[in-house]
Amino acid sequence: MIENNEITVIVLNWNRKEDTLECLASILEQRNVKPKILLIDNASNDDSVKIISARFPQIHLIRNKKNLGYAAGNNVGLNYALSNNSDYIFVLNNDTVLDQGCLYNLLNELHTYPQAAAVAPKSYYYDQPEVIYFAGGYIDNKGNPLHIGVGQKDDPRFNSSFETDWLTGSAILFRTTALKKIGLFAPEFYLLFEDVDWSMRAKKKDYSLRYSPEAKLWHKVSPSFGQSWSPIYLYYYTRNACLWIERNFPISRRLTLQYFAIKRAQSFAALEEKKTHSRQSHKGAIRSGIRDYFLRRFGERTT
Repeated sequence: MIENNEITVIVLNWNRKEDTLECLASILEQRNVKPKILLIDNASNDDSVKIISARFPQIHLIRNKKNLGYAAGNNVGLNYALSNNSDYIFVLNNDTVLDQGCLYNLLNELHTYPQAAAVAPKSYYYDQPEVIYFAGGYIDNKGNPLHIGVGQKDDPRFNSSFETDWLTGSAILFRTTALKKIGLFAPEFYLLFEDVDWSMRAKKKDYSLRYSPEAKLWHKVSPSFGQSWSPIYLYYYTRNACLWIERNFPISRRLTLQYFAIKRAQSFAALEEKKTHSRQSHKGAIRSGIRDYFLRRFGERTT
């Protein structure tokens, strides 16, 4: 039995109350752990706040005045939890549903590995509940942060905990003492790559990152973007990949890795254009991402 440490779960909501309601219900059903729950509403323009508050009046709610994006939106919650002396902070996408033992097993992993700054669970696709979305992460020789096991049916290969290169931001349990030394998500990213950027900053400070297969959740992957490689996704992917590479790799490798990142975005743009019969919107988003990277326009896209 794990000691009753203060743990805060942060859920960021933007106009998707149905997903958030299901996510919050799964948090309240956790076994052996009674976390504080903090909902950050990123300036929803639907009735999310009214509905969620009525269903879960015990949950603390903070309403942002504008949509701050994933990084800065979650930072609001992280700062609140840090100021309220939580020992652990769990940042969780609202489009996830937790197994009842998820938090307990994540906490157990951090207790077992005191040098670990954070840990992520085994994640499955919500619509394909035995298919892996994330079972740890690695960075390949072209600088791509990739998911181990993605698209594969779960099997014993994914059942051992290990030290991983990076953690996906959809579900990360942070050790507060480490978070204070490493810092929060970089708001310049707005969304995409803030998680792998944070992961590499943790590694540079000699912390480890863990993957815990005993902790499980199901993820309704990226509903906010509609299709996975939509123009807005491609814009943030291109711009932020270039920024992430700039910040985390030596000068001698940067141009080569940025080239690979752009080529990867272009390959997915070509596939999406075949589906949608649009010849400009996807490629134009990549060009805008490259332009804004060189013009140092970060944060939310404004043009």
